[in-house]
Amino acid sequence: MADAATAPYFERQLRCTLQALALPGTALDTLVPPGASVIGELVAETPFHAEGYHQWHPTLPATQQQALARVVAAMARFTETPGIDIYQYDPAVEHPAWQAVREAARDALDALEWPRAHPGSLYG
Repeated sequence: MADAATAPYFERQLRCTLQALALPGTALDTLVPPGASVIGELVAETPFHAEGYHQWHPTLPATQQQALARVVAAMARFTETPGIDIYQYDPAVEHPAWQAVREAARDALDALEWPRAHPGSLYG
């Protein structure tokens, strides 16, 4: 396991990721540099940050663990939905499966007692 400086990194990154996921689709494209796929970034980073955060906080209350697990599961369902192309921004963020991801992220923010705020960037 990495040094203790890694714990705040995962907390910051998970908070930014969840806040980004909770945003309306129209706000997402402001979080990454032009040409980057914000959906692709979130698909790749969400499970990584959730797992990293849990490793550094192994005694999370069950409600928080379950809330994070619901976000990861909703993201998996989104990516497995036939016809979804994570590189086609508008259709992806308008899809009902993405709305389920957003709802799970909002619930996780509430469970972790983190603000539902614009993260400013995906890169903490």
